[in-house]
Amino acid sequence: MHGEPDAKLSALALPGVAELSLKHLSSELPTSLLTDLSTGGTTSISTSDELNQLNQLITQLETRRALLLQHSNTQHSAIFKLPSEILAEVFQYADAIDPPSECIFSSSTRSSSRRRHPFTPIRLGAVCTHWRHVAWNSPQLWTNLPLSGCWVWEAKFPLAQILNTYYHNMKVMTLDLFIDCFRGRFVPDGDEDHITQEDAFNAIFVEHADKLRVLGMRMWPEAWLPHIEKVQETTSFSHLEEVWIKSPGAGFEEKLSFTNAPRLRKIELVGATGSAVVVLPWTQITHLTLCDVPSDLCLKLLTQCTNLEYFSCDDLTPSSSGSSGVRDRINFPHLKTFHYLDRELSSEWREAMGRYLQFPALESVVWHPDWSAGVERQMLRQHPESIQTLEFRFRRRDQSRLKPMFIALNSLEELKVSCWPSIKLSVLDLLTPQKRRPLLPSLRKLHFTARSNEMSLKVVSSLLAMINSRRTLTHAKLDHLVLSYYVRSFKLEPWPPVLIEGFKALVRDGMKIVIEADDEELSYDWLHAEDIVECDSSSTSASDILDVEPRVEL
Repeated sequence: MHGEPDAKLSALALPGVAELSLKHLSSELPTSLLTDLSTGGTTSISTSDELNQLNQLITQLETRRALLLQHSNTQHSAIFKLPSEILAEVFQYADAIDPPSECIFSSSTRSSSRRRHPFTPIRLGAVCTHWRHVAWNSPQLWTNLPLSGCWVWEAKFPLAQILNTYYHNMKVMTLDLFIDCFRGRFVPDGDEDHITQEDAFNAIFVEHADKLRVLGMRMWPEAWLPHIEKVQETTSFSHLEEVWIKSPGAGFEEKLSFTNAPRLRKIELVGATGSAVVVLPWTQITHLTLCDVPSDLCLKLLTQCTNLEYFSCDDLTPSSSGSSGVRDRINFPHLKTFHYLDRELSSEWREAMGRYLQFPALESVVWHPDWSAGVERQMLRQHPESIQTLEFRFRRRDQSRLKPMFIALNSLEELKVSCWPSIKLSVLDLLTPQKRRPLLPSLRKLHFTARSNEMSLKVVSSLLAMINSRRTLTHAKLDHLVLSYYVRSFKLEPWPPVLIEGFKALVRDGMKIVIEADDEELSYDWLHAEDIVECDSSSTSASDILDVEPRVEL
């Protein structure tokens, strides 16, 4: 890869090889030397002058030779032969030029958690003229902009200029903007103790509000939230589809208002106090994720989004009011995914779910509290033929309550059970089908999550028996088994020979078996596991097991 030539060298022409003749070079020779050459050397000049003139000629020839070699190398370099469209695709994977720093962004509604440096496309375009042309004319390179305190929240950076470069080069495309580490940096009243970024605010929310597709704010967003509401009086977020605000720990108390956003569909809110005011176009919202908010506020926001398709909540804090505020029956006709990840169920939620909330189209349910109240089972019983995926934490005291519920779930295809600290005989007995009326006849994928991989021979035998009976006594064969452990991967072996031989037979019969450790899938060949020896005791030490039950990140 070659950069642009030096300015002094660029001033020289790049003639072809055929033009590099004495006639062409004669225009570059000193006049006295030309006269001497034309007269056969009859004109007398001093030896020193002649040497100086020849040295100048040699320097010019060497410069031309270097430029021609550079030009030739450029033409023969593979990357310069790529079509501009392919080179632009390569640029999208060029994060290595500016590796992401410690400031990262994450969102459960987005798959990416590490975002590129904002200067990456700018630096790519600075390599040479060709690369600049490709980078500046590839709008897809300018559609993702992270503004982090680690990068650009310093007065020395021309932040408004960076923003305008992105807006200009993205052309008709829209921007995914993520703002991080911004505490006290925007003070519209001109407080001398802070660095004002009013130009950046204007460029983002006033002049180019219609360019935003995703807006994410992490850590202290309260500096801008009140001013965003005022902006909407004169402009529209016409292309805004997704907003996530994360202020964990402290929690924001300001008003979050997006009313002039006709395409807004996804909201994720992390960290809010009971006094926070949230105003959204409720009937438009299809995806709602709430975390670290009061329980009553969570329920209040849910009941206003009647067109939801996806809902998830976790880490709910105690309610301030003690009342759900729900007094009428509310139907969610489009809600397919309901994830309640918090371990406690408040009295407000019990009352609302037992008497008022209706979910006729549920397909996926994740439930982490216990089933003692009965109202949760009622939620699953409303329309059991639609539920295809269920995840819950198994407690032995819940076994008697789960069996009647399982009888009704005839369409369930995937079941995920969390057992602590290891897989229990009671849950295996519960899942073993009976000849008269097999439980969960449509089950095809079973996922066990445990703290420890400790399994006695009795548990191993019961596990294999349950799987084999499900492959013979139900009309839908169990064809996918996942065993997930929160331990170090190298501590998962050796497995008992009985388990290995049983898994070998299942794999030969077409079943897929996956082992996970710390949420990472392990490559394990069950058909060639002769080197595994029997282990008398558990292969997991106490130091390898987490002290608390880990949360499942969805």
